[in-house]
Amino acid sequence: MLQEITWLGRGGQGGVTGTRLLASSALKEEIEAQSIVFFTAERRGSPVFAFNRVSDSKIKKHSYPSKTDVLMILDPVLLTEDQIQDHLKEGGTLIVNSENDEELRQFSNIAGKIARVDATQIAIELDLTVAGLYVTNTIMLGAFSKAMGYPKITSVETAIKERWPGKVGELNAKGARMGYEKTNIVYEENNAK
Repeated sequence: MLQEITWLGRGGQGGVTGTRLLASSALKEEIEAQSIVFFTAERRGSPVFAFNRVSDSKIKKHSYPSKTDVLMILDPVLLTEDQIQDHLKEGGTLIVNSENDEELRQFSNIAGKIARVDATQIAIELDLTVAGLYVTNTIMLGAFSKAMGYPKITSVETAIKERWPGKVGELNAKGARMGYEKTNIVYEENNAK
């Protein structure tokens, strides 16, 4: 199994760090993983793409993926049909930071599985902010764990606490756990990836 994942968020929301945490979490379970970061002269708040590859065998690809198996949307404003068609393989999994199940069902003609968590609300509840922006990456990583069935949420929590020892790590690990527990599978076709 080789899966490619796109993280789409805004600069400052933690998408780049999210890819690194996903890779660390997967490696704890002996799943091969890459974190692929694409930087330009983006400013805080501008749309940013970052990528992962995960596999149960050695990963030989090292290029930027185009269409991926999973599309993670950290900012609901960036959720458009064009973004999905441009970045998600047909029948892939869409994981969205959103408060509304119904608005996501319209994408079931493209995505084989759609998962949703209100990561912004969880970030507000936990006061997960950096420089005045709510940071949803660890919460979305918990949602990824729930929607995809890997890595285990305990591996995610461990990777987070290793990255940020102390209170910051504990708070972000709690956010990941809440993201995991509050993720709703909105739509799933029988043979979703």
